[in-house]
Amino acid sequence: MRIYNRYILALSISFAIVTVLFAVRGVKNITVYFSVFAIIHLASTTLFVYFNPKARRALVPVTFAVFLGFMSIVILKIMEMMRG
Repeated sequence: MRIYNRYILALSISFAIVTVLFAVRGVKNITVYFSVFAIIHLASTTLFVYFNPKARRALVPVTFAVFLGFMSIVILKIMEMMRG
């Protein structure tokens, strides 16, 4: 199995497990889902650093977009907490 397939399989399994666990727990907040999925994506990408340079370059924009989305959620939550 190629490393790309392992990467996609790891992400798919992780996302599926988290989705099922959140559904069982009754989590309805989309920011929680996105935050956890972003953390899983960033951790999985870090674990699979042995991609060839072309694959790594292709993942950089995706990782950057996920990180920006995660940081925007964090900033919005901080602003919400500061407002009271």
